[in-house]
Amino acid sequence: MSFINAYIDDLDAMKNEYQSRLGSKQAIEANIASLETDIKSLEDKKDRNTKLSFLLQKAAELSRDNAKQYLEEVGTMALQYVFDKDMQFVIDVQDRAGRAEADFYIQYSDGNETIKVKPEDAAGGGVVDVLSTALRFAYLEQLKDPKVQSCIKLDEPGKMISEVASHKMASFLAELKQTFNRQTIMITHNDIYGSAADKVFEVTMINAVSKVVVPNGQALQINNGTGDLADVQQDGYSV
Repeated sequence: MSFINAYIDDLDAMKNEYQSRLGSKQAIEANIASLETDIKSLEDKKDRNTKLSFLLQKAAELSRDNAKQYLEEVGTMALQYVFDKDMQFVIDVQDRAGRAEADFYIQYSDGNETIKVKPEDAAGGGVVDVLSTALRFAYLEQLKDPKVQSCIKLDEPGKMISEVASHKMASFLAELKQTFNRQTIMITHNDIYGSAADKVFEVTMINAVSKVVVPNGQALQINNGTGDLADVQQDGYSV
């Protein structure tokens, strides 16, 4: 009888152990199911992110290609307008260390040979003058969020351009202003460029006093160093 009781006790212990382990098994299976659900969710998220990254990359490439084409067209137009030669502005975009970087070139034909050089190595610096001016207008025009409404200030534009090309450059500056509808303030010692302006202020300095003259307008004396306006003189000009 004691043997049977001991057997029953062992059997109850085994049942309890079975139930305990069954509960552990069910908990592990539930945990596995939960982890599988999480893995599936992460895989789906990874797949979405991969597709989104691909779309963003393609959108960036399209935007970059459009900007590249736009700037190339503006640069080429500027060069051909001023220098009256079949010159092309070329932007070479390269992927370097995971970043898109651009190199600028000037391309033109010399007989049967196609020449491709950096802008600073072409036409004694005049090409850089033309490109930098044109691309400033074009770049500001592309900033739309928010749109930049400010004027453009040009300090000695075309200083490296020959006198022959200066007339074309002056006309080109006027065309840029009209095309992009942007007020332009230009500082220059070249009367050719001044002739393209809507309004001219001539500045001279005598005995450390700057005199600003508006042709067919008024002359103002400015005390050098203080910037204070001094006497307003007619000085032979009508007010």
